[in-house]
Amino acid sequence: MYTSEKIRNVALISHKGSGKTSLAESMLFKAHATERLGSVDAGSSILDFDEEERKRKTTISTALSWMMWQGHKINLLDTPGYADFVGDVVSSLRAVEGVVMLVDAIAGVEVGTEAVWKIAESYNLPCLIFINKLDKENADFEKAVESIQKKLSKQAVPLYLPNGINLLEAEPQDDTIKKAKQMLVETVAETSDELFEKYLSVGQLSSNEIATGLKEGVAARKIFPVLCGSGLTETGTIELLNSIVSLFPSPAPSSGKDGSGKLIKRGLNDQFSGIVFKIISDPHLGELTFIRVFSGKMEHGSEVYNMRTETKDKFGHLCYILGKNRQDTATVDAGDIGVAIKLKGIAISDTICDPHSQIYFDPILFPVPAISFAINPKTKHDLEKMSHGLHKLAEEDPTFMMKYDPELSQTIISGMGELHLEIMLSKLKAKFSADVEVEDPKIPYRESIRATANGEGKYKRQTGGRGQYGHSLVEITPITPNSEETFVFENKIFGGAIPAKYVPSIEKGVKEAMDKGILAGYPVKWVKAKLYDGSFHEVDSSDIAFQLAGSFAFKDAFEKASPYLLEPIYEVEVSATEEYTGEIISDINGRRGKVQGIERGVVRALVPQSEMYKYSTNLRSHTQGRGSYTMKFSHYEQVPAHLQAKILEERKKAEE
Repeated sequence: MYTSEKIRNVALISHKGSGKTSLAESMLFKAHATERLGSVDAGSSILDFDEEERKRKTTISTALSWMMWQGHKINLLDTPGYADFVGDVVSSLRAVEGVVMLVDAIAGVEVGTEAVWKIAESYNLPCLIFINKLDKENADFEKAVESIQKKLSKQAVPLYLPNGINLLEAEPQDDTIKKAKQMLVETVAETSDELFEKYLSVGQLSSNEIATGLKEGVAARKIFPVLCGSGLTETGTIELLNSIVSLFPSPAPSSGKDGSGKLIKRGLNDQFSGIVFKIISDPHLGELTFIRVFSGKMEHGSEVYNMRTETKDKFGHLCYILGKNRQDTATVDAGDIGVAIKLKGIAISDTICDPHSQIYFDPILFPVPAISFAINPKTKHDLEKMSHGLHKLAEEDPTFMMKYDPELSQTIISGMGELHLEIMLSKLKAKFSADVEVEDPKIPYRESIRATANGEGKYKRQTGGRGQYGHSLVEITPITPNSEETFVFENKIFGGAIPAKYVPSIEKGVKEAMDKGILAGYPVKWVKAKLYDGSFHEVDSSDIAFQLAGSFAFKDAFEKASPYLLEPIYEVEVSATEEYTGEIISDINGRRGKVQGIERGVVRALVPQSEMYKYSTNLRSHTQGRGSYTMKFSHYEQVPAHLQAKILEERKKAEE
């Protein structure tokens, strides 16, 4: 029905609420891919089919659809607009050759628009810009264009006007059309030296030169045509479909690496290769693996090799996807996007290929999670379901992570924002029937000492038969905090006060006391313990008795050695435009942070971990969504006295 040259892989991207899904529904309806026009508001959208999406009336996961238009197959990826789901945008753009950026005709370019524009720019993807919602009151086409040119690119120029006029074909009937067409032609001329020289010398370009220059300029990201209309009223949809077919490039040969890291090229007709860019875990079907085919064919029954796991599998059930509807197929050709069902051990970003012609594509680089919650299963029955569900959700979304912290006895989930984690927990309950409770993540404090002190530990027990006896005296001294060596044990027993065979038991007892913590139940670090005296009983002494004696001696000394708490400090790097620097610094200071440096809108600081909980939400508020940050563990510092007293009081209440 179509060749690789007639495939167009396109993603819709924008700020939240710009109408991507409504426009996609309009495109599918106009192309007769659907029999009715789906509506987000009415809950009848073909693409927003997930229960969470219907409930919230917003896209939270990329939906794949396809349609035929003028003999071309258009694969359309409708991506989420919320910043919390940016991971889906990042992975989706790995599978396309072009993006359609939606801009609200009333709001103009918003913070989310700028964010996804940068992602498209990082992939070097051609871009059409569609000013949507022109049917709304207060819609302003010219103002929206100004916003685009100011905040995104000066090379963004109208191709169509709100009255449907195509500036490539229009005659300059009035000043508005004349001015708009001149702007388009001049921008096209600037895309190449040859066209620019001709335009300067002749003052005009032929229709063929403009059309060719426009297509080449779009492919090279030297020009960004602006279209307009409304997804709800289906205005401008046909013009957009025509532009996608005529201006976006078809799939091209790809580059990857062989096993030694050497760069290799793979033509469209070479052996099979592709990349996994999305996974959906379906309770009935199993895993649906979305694959962009770069070369060759994905064929039912053929063998496939996973470069990450170095394992083989076979393609079983293959299909094309339109929302939640599937169409079975025996093959998926080069340049196309298809779905394989029940591939084993697969993960997003995996390169899969012909076992006899291996190639490795660069992995998709996902943003680092920005916020963490701690969760606990409500019942023992929920524990197994929770564990299984979290692993499946993490497979579907690489920006969602989970880990169990044995020290703190907490399961920690991390994501891009509060909404992201809230929806993940809703999915956990809806898809995997796991009920959980959310709590603040505990902080891994450490305990240590300021002074040298001696302690005595004696364990003596007589029960009628053989007794138990162990006696040790220990001196402890502080080691500089954050030293690589966190514990030193020294045996200074002379004259046989304690037999050498019991010394390891005493050391074990000391370590056990340190691991459990004494001040507030946190591990003790940066302490040197010296065993210098003690006594034993010929009959009653034992390993366990000396282990307990060592533990008691350490606790006794610790309480006399001016104990204190230390807290983890993180290196935090906050990025935003310079206008927000003052607010960012003020907020960091309020979090007990210490600013280390400021450079071009980037603030570097050291901040206690306990002060960073839900910081992502706060930062978005301070920077109108334009800020981002990273954090990396740095070192431990003493907890201020008033906060230590509060922590100890909370610990005491918890124990009671």
